Order: sequence, then C-alpha cells, then structure tokens
Amino acid sequence: MNEEKKLNILIFTQKVDLNDDVLAAFYYWWERLAKKVNRVNIVCLFEGEHHLPDNVKVFSLGKEAGRSRVKYIRRVYKYFWALRKTTDVIFVHMNEIYILLLWPLSRLYRIPIVFWKAHGGKLPHIRKAIFMADKIVTSGEKTFEYKTPKKVIIGQGVNVDFFKPDQRPASEAGDGKFRVLAVGRPSTVKHYDILLESANILINRQGRKNIFFEIVGSSQNEKEARHQQELEQKIQDYNLRNYFVIAPGVPFGQIRRKYQECSCLVNLTDPASLEKVVLEAMAMEKPVITSNEAFWPFLEGLEYLKAMKNDPADLAAKITNLAGLPLDYRGAIGRKLRAIVEAGHSVDHLIAGLLEVFRSVVK
Repeated sequence: MNEEKKLNILIFTQKVDLNDDVLAAFYYWWERLAKKVNRVNIVCLFEGEHHLPDNVKVFSLGKEAGRSRVKYIRRVYKYFWALRKTTDVIFVHMNEIYILLLWPLSRLYRIPIVFWKAHGGKLPHIRKAIFMADKIVTSGEKTFEYKTPKKVIIGQGVNVDFFKPDQRPASEAGDGKFRVLAVGRPSTVKHYDILLESANILINRQGRKNIFFEIVGSSQNEKEARHQQELEQKIQDYNLRNYFVIAPGVPFGQIRRKYQECSCLVNLTDPASLEKVVLEAMAMEKPVITSNEAFWPFLEGLEYLKAMKNDPADLAAKITNLAGLPLDYRGAIGRKLRAIVEAGHSVDHLIAGLLEVFRSVVK
C-alpha cells in the first residue's frame, strides 16, 4: 500500500449535501479524496443527502435538527475524542472556528491541522488561525492575501467531468437573444446593481432589445433579502421586467443547464475572489466578463473581457462587444478558458496538491 493510501483524514466543514446550490461543489472533493486515502471522517454543521464511498463517514453537529451552538461545540469535542487515535490530519474547510476550538487538543495529540481558506480581503480571527494551522491551502494568489510561508496554492477544484460543454453546434437560445448570466446570492459584494445599471443603458438608452439578463441565487439572510428587494424595485422602475430577472438558486445538479443556456457569465465580485461559479462557466466553455481581478491573469490577450470596477457604461460596452463577435470566435474563447480550468483548477489537480500538503505535515 502506498503512502497516501495510509492517511486517515478528519474534515470539519459546513455542509455535506449534494443538492445545496452553493456548497455541493465540495461534495466532489470528498468523493475524490476518498479514492486516494484510507479513511475520511467528515464532521459537518449540516448533513443533507449524500452517497459517498464506503470509506467515508459523516458526523453532523445537528443544524438540520435545530440544535444550539452549545451543543454544536460539545459535538465537535465528542467527535474529535472518538476519532483522535485514528486521525493523521485534521482538514478545516473554510471556517476557522474549528481551529480555535481544536488547536490545544491537536497539539496535545500531535495531529497537524491544514486549513482551507479562499476569501478575498481581511477577516477577523485569521491571524490566530494562521498561527495555529500547520499549512493553509487556498485557490489562488488573491484568495488569501496574508503573507505566510504556510500558504500553498492548490487551485479551486472544479469538477470538469460534470461541467463540460454540450457538444451540439453552438447557437444562441431559441429566442435569439444574447443571454447574460450571473450566479450567486444577492450580496452587495456581487455588485448586481452595476449589472442592472448596465442593462438599463443597453436596453433603455441604446434600445438593444435582443439581450436578456438573469441572476440565479437565493438570499441567505435578511440583509441580502433587503438588497434583493431593492434590485427588484429598480427592475420595475426601469421597466426591465421582460429583460432582467432574479431567479432563486437551483440545486447543484441543475446549475450546469443555466451555464449551457447562457451566452456569457458576468462576475463583478469585490474584493477579488476566485469564485467557483466563474471557473464552472469557463469549464462549460462560456466567455466570462469580469471586474474581479482574481481572474484577470486568465484573460491575457482577452482584455475585452476585463470590465472596469463600478462602471456600468464600461460593462455595457464589454457586453455589446462580446455579443457582436461571431459564435465560432466566442466558442474559441470558451475553449481557451476551459483549458485553463483543466490545467490548474480541476478537482484532480486540487486533490493532488492537497495530498502533497497532507503528507508534508504528517512527516
């Protein structure tokens, strides 16, 4: 048995649910990781539907049953205690609170901690987590901005076998419209207000009636719900109801169809973050227009896909330019973008990098 097969990994993550519209992408990480190691134990805040390999066991902290935070913390320690003797590495996925809770025990039992964090900007408690973790893995240079020798870039981990283009000949949607898609919850950091203003420019000021805009994403809290209401009101004020819609998030298995049906994806997230929805669209061979600087290195030679920040007029011009390109030319752009994802951001690439980090901290 080779070295990597001997590893037993204890994961702490938010949710294990193959139907979740945001977090189901990580389901494939655990599935692929299980093929490379001896055992994977996953402690999650919320447990939904899953069909993981036999060497994976899922333990829930009980959010789906409405348990209290005190009970969550008790269960964190309960599961750690039960699994401590058979764990080689603790992998904390996204939420640094688990590092803060487990660090003293991990030192006592000499179990290294690897921390995944991919979030632009500065966040509370991160410096403590950096000190406590043995390694920090992230998707790109812009997704973890703290300078530390512990940081290792391993890519975003997109399932390129699932997100692959329909092989039918390229064409616009059945109504002949150029379809602009944005994916993600209605948070202010997504800057959907800029997208809406660009739609107002194109449709009302310039009279372009062959463009359709769709945002797919559900609000996760009251602040996002209020922001969505503000956007909906502007859609009505601008008389764009036939040209701009905000649709609820869809289960992970259905988002591929949204990518397939669109003409391009727009992403305006700030601060810069290597968002998986952009990489998924790229894997589907769809052009992306973005002001998110984390993606600009991917767009060398494709400057017409780089939008200026907070500039609806520039975004409108970029959309107009892309819509005017021949379908075969847009297809060539999409193929170039998919090749970038395959090379550096596939699930297999991420798992290989993650295993290398795991082995390094175990040694």
